[in-house]
Amino acid sequence: MIALNLLRKHIKQADNNKTTAIKSLNNASIKSSEDKDTQPFEKLSSKEKAMIIREQLKKMPEQMRLVTILVLMEGVTQKEVAKVLRCSEATVCRQSDAARNWLRARLQKLS
Repeated sequence: MIALNLLRKHIKQADNNKTTAIKSLNNASIKSSEDKDTQPFEKLSSKEKAMIIREQLKKMPEQMRLVTILVLMEGVTQKEVAKVLRCSEATVCRQSDAARNWLRARLQKLS
């Protein structure tokens, strides 16, 4: 329980840190097969993109959000996240894949 609270604190700090959000956005693997010229999301500034992604992350289920921020944005290994959250690496892998798909679907709806 203490570890989970520490993770939540870390996530809140990262959420408030604009540079972390912008770096995470640049490193995110959210891609679309459609032409970039037809994607309004691609025309937004980095700050606007980061704000949209932060808002979408707030809407994400808590467990999925924890995995997303730790694995996809902060670079913590799936093995470490699994140990802290007391679940299997396969579960963390599935949740990170589901989170990517969840974010991709939400961002495509905004386009």
